[in-house]
Order: sequence, then structure tokens, then C-alpha cells
Amino acid sequence: MNAPRCVVFGTGRVTGGFLAPLLRAAGWETILVGRNRAVIKAINAGSGLLLNVAGNPSGSRWIGGVRAVPLDDPSLTGIVAEADLVASAVGPSSLPEVGRLLAPLLQTRLQTSGDPVNVIAFENHKRAPEILTLGLLEGHASLAAHIGRRIGVSGAAVWRTASRREVTPSGVRYDANGVDEC
Repeated sequence: MNAPRCVVFGTGRVTGGFLAPLLRAAGWETILVGRNRAVIKAINAGSGLLLNVAGNPSGSRWIGGVRAVPLDDPSLTGIVAEADLVASAVGPSSLPEVGRLLAPLLQTRLQTSGDPVNVIAFENHKRAPEILTLGLLEGHASLAAHIGRRIGVSGAAVWRTASRREVTPSGVRYDANGVDEC
């Protein structure tokens, strides 16, 4: 049996410092989608990322089994079509853009497999699902008939502060605070 697959739009601090480690710990295949080619290359070079949690006596830990693709990757249509979950962690101001980029991918998914999918915005913004949905509808108005039926859209709070993302010679390192610090 294959691991469930989550496609995450974003390679920033919340994704690397919280979401990717959370998904991997739960056994999910995790594919990040981003625009920063240096970050994508560094994640793929090591098949993962380094997480440094402040105050953790065991120090940094490697989060393996994570890969990344650029926004313009031609395989992204197939990746989204096969995803069990789609997420975003891009910041509220980028949600409309992500919605517009994701809309044709979801439309293709519905036309090919017809499988329903949930989309979760990890943004710590009370209107994140609404903003993302508006972007989806701007990108493909015909999705309106599927939102809430075959495409679920919701938001989730992030319970960790990730302070830094750094591309190093050994990969990408994310610095975060422990849960008890948030």
C-alpha cells in the first residue's frame, strides 16, 4: 500500500518548519511546490530538509522523504491529480495567486479521475479558505459547481513559529520554536 500523498504549495518557513515535518511524521509522501529554484534544488539534492527546533536537546533532525517541484513543472498536473490532499502555506497575500495556479490543475483532476480532494490553507488567517476559494474561482469559474462537493476548502492554524529558512551547502535548514514556545 502506498503512503498518502500531500502536495504543498509553498517552500517557506511554515512549510519546512511545521507542515512538512508534521506530514512526514504521519507517514505522508510530501511534495512541495515553490518558485525559489535554489530551495527546490537543495531539497531535492538531499531528499529532505533539516529542522532545528529551539530548545530541543537532541538538536537538529533530518526530515527525509520530501521532494520539491517548481510551479512551472509540467508534471504538476499529474502530481495534483494523484494527491490525496492539497495544502498551501504561502502567506495570505499569495493565496489568490495560488488559487489561480491550482484551479486548472483541479479542473483537470475532476475531468480525468473525478476523485474528490480537500485543499487546506495553513495560513493563520481567519479568511484564508475564502481567499483561496476566490482565487480558485478566478482561475476557473466552473469550479464553483464543485467547491463544497468534490473540492473541500478549509483553513488550519499553525502551532509553531518558524523563524528562518536558509539554503546551506548541506541542504535547506529551517529554524523553528518548540510547540511550548508558541
